[in-house]
Amino acid sequence: MTHIIVRALVVYILTVLVTDGLGFLGIREWIKRKTPFLSREYHTTRRIHLLDCRLCSGFWLSLIFSPLRGYSIATWLAIYALSYFLTMQERR
Repeated sequence: MTHIIVRALVVYILTVLVTDGLGFLGIREWIKRKTPFLSREYHTTRRIHLLDCRLCSGFWLSLIFSPLRGYSIATWLAIYALSYFLTMQERR
């Protein structure tokens, strides 16, 4: 059980770093320019990219990191659910 919590925290921290970290700003902007097909209209006022969305990025990061340890689908869903919960607790 603790390995699931630790893995969820790792996914959450990586999600925050990838979506908002200053260290990834140049790489993030370069990827956004090269992959416009990963963005969509958001309330018809602006475009949002996959790397701007913490929930989307958390999903893909948990999907990437769970098989590295040989976790089952149920464990992957638990890791994603916990990282999703942590993301939703923030106030911007």
